[in-house]
Amino acid sequence: MKKQAVVLLVLISLVAVLALPAAAAEKITLRWSGYYSLQDRAKGWPIVVEMYKKQNPNVEIELWTGAQNYNEALRTQFAAGDPPDIVGIQHTRFLDYAARGLLVDITDFFEENGYRESLYGLSQGWSAYNGRIYGMSDNPAPIEWFYNVGLFEDLGLTEPETLDDLIAAGKKLQAAGVFPIVWGSLDYWTNVAVLGMITAQTMGLDPVFDAFETKNWQIPGRLQALEIMVLLRDEGLVDPLITGIDYNASEAMFVNGQVGIFPMGYWAVSSIAASKPYDFRYSVFKKPVMFVDNPFALWSASGGQIHAVTTASKNQEQALDFLKFVFSEECQEIISREGNMVSSMMVTNKMFEDHPVVALNLEHLTQTNEHSGMLIDYLPIAVMDSLGVSIQAMLNGTMTPAQVLEEIQKADK
Repeated sequence: MKKQAVVLLVLISLVAVLALPAAAAEKITLRWSGYYSLQDRAKGWPIVVEMYKKQNPNVEIELWTGAQNYNEALRTQFAAGDPPDIVGIQHTRFLDYAARGLLVDITDFFEENGYRESLYGLSQGWSAYNGRIYGMSDNPAPIEWFYNVGLFEDLGLTEPETLDDLIAAGKKLQAAGVFPIVWGSLDYWTNVAVLGMITAQTMGLDPVFDAFETKNWQIPGRLQALEIMVLLRDEGLVDPLITGIDYNASEAMFVNGQVGIFPMGYWAVSSIAASKPYDFRYSVFKKPVMFVDNPFALWSASGGQIHAVTTASKNQEQALDFLKFVFSEECQEIISREGNMVSSMMVTNKMFEDHPVVALNLEHLTQTNEHSGMLIDYLPIAVMDSLGVSIQAMLNGTMTPAQVLEEIQKADK
């Protein structure tokens, strides 16, 4: 009997010892990175991390945000085969990483968790590559037609809904001694942003994806959009003199009453509100300006940062579980409220609906689709840079739309 007791104690001790490494192995660390700062858009991330850790005590999460040279550091980590488990990346880099097989295809995860129904159409297309989903995007923002409400009322103008309406309104604004449309084209990216408002309607995004393969940027829908920009210039709506004005100057001119229409992203709301005189009234057009009869998309919009699981991660299943937690309604409300930014999850944004301009932005987001992605974020960097500079030359009358296409064709070598 004594011998049996000793054997039993030995067995119990052995089981306990063997169990120790297994328990230790269950403790894992997930690394989550993003280029937002903890002082602004990522302010709610630490709250979400702590919530998840309380529910999952075996998981440690290392958060890396807002670092200087973030993209360069991330590229180095990928090259070394040791990137974070979940990376927050800009769209142009997302396309490159997805094409190189560095991101996990989460299409099944996306479908199973109902994100087709809960996310804006833009947000779904923003994280797609070759028809598959490779991440979850945040902070969607449509490109809007901001306008001076007081000027429109004084001149008896209604919000334009067609290209002809826009031209007619612009001529009245010009006759009243103000610039009809200004977008700070000296910052070349704004030229591509405005062009994208038109190409969203004339061609969508499929031809852009095709051009990555064919290297043919002579796209008819883009030529049509460039010709519309020239028409706006020729009709006096875009004065070549203002091509020497940058983004900040154009916004200042808008809030000071020198400009009637200011095409820019939703993100301009906060800076306009902070800098405008107390009696300045502004809004955005309730409906898109229709440049063609059968548009591919009504609006152009940015989808923000994309959170993707890396194929190098040794904890992909747990990373997906955490991603699901981050994109739950509860966590999205925290992230949106603390970071003061719109969520890609439609139901979350009810908290912002009391602001009339923001409410219109949210309504416009519900009208987006997979072709709404902001053109500037779907182009190779060299092509985007060339396009921005070439549009500037076109607005100044030194280059034709066809020549713009020839220039960007040369850029993609």
